[in-house]
Amino acid sequence: MPTHAASLVRLLARRLSLLDSGFYLGDNHVLNNVEWTFFNGDEDEEGNIHVSSFEPAPLCAITTIDRNNFWLTPLAGYHKPSAIWHDLASVKPSCAITQPSVQPVKEEFNIVVQNLRQLQDSIATPGYQVGKGFILAGGQTGDRLKLRHLLFESLDARETTNQGFSETLLSKDDTDVAPFMIDNWPVDDDETRDELETLKTTHHLVPLPAYDIDGNLIQPHAYQQSLQGALVELYFNMMHWAIAGKGGTQGNDVFTAEIQMICIIKPPCQTAMPSKCKVSLYIHPDSNCNKKLHTT
Repeated sequence: MPTHAASLVRLLARRLSLLDSGFYLGDNHVLNNVEWTFFNGDEDEEGNIHVSSFEPAPLCAITTIDRNNFWLTPLAGYHKPSAIWHDLASVKPSCAITQPSVQPVKEEFNIVVQNLRQLQDSIATPGYQVGKGFILAGGQTGDRLKLRHLLFESLDARETTNQGFSETLLSKDDTDVAPFMIDNWPVDDDETRDELETLKTTHHLVPLPAYDIDGNLIQPHAYQQSLQGALVELYFNMMHWAIAGKGGTQGNDVFTAEIQMICIIKPPCQTAMPSKCKVSLYIHPDSNCNKKLHTT
């Protein structure tokens, strides 16, 4: 476990690096460096297909991963098709991020939220309402932001190996890739394992790009213990869809934040385990309460 001093040094160094990037959301001037644009191949309201040479901006922040609303687990709690996930391929693990407890990033988190609200407002569709799910209100430390990870990617979307996992994160020189292979991905039941096996013919699996303080890709079985409550350096892309209303209902502006990378600055505090309790086989029935409680 790193010391507080070491974590603070790492925090300040990473903050300076993010400020230099021009995409740090805690900077009051970051909105001068980004603008909304169509994806390559997107169609606008007039039916025009757009060709764009721009890459999505790697927006970044230093934040704490909320202990609540944490679904950055290997399959985000999926067991079978439901109203939330229609099938395994649609699963997108997610989490909420919240205000850090350490300065200067504690105060800068307010600027992060303010900048994201301004980004939303700058592309708002007249007469549409902002869909719920990106900026969450009512947390213990104020506003929170919800982010998600694309776990399964269609084979048509990117060149892949014949082993069913993404080359986005794992280079051909990596030797210790077994925990990130689709064949070894953690599942809770045989039905889900069968569904995962079927996906190998249509999708590849993209491991969460989350790294520990030594720069190692975190293995899926350790996502929760490593990330829940951690202070992190976070990169994400912000997406927008304008969804027209049906049957006279109001349209919605929908915003999502797609995780690009998570780097741990300070691991979560470990909960202290209580000392092992001893249970006596006998207590004297007439002894006082203190003596009874301390009988061994």
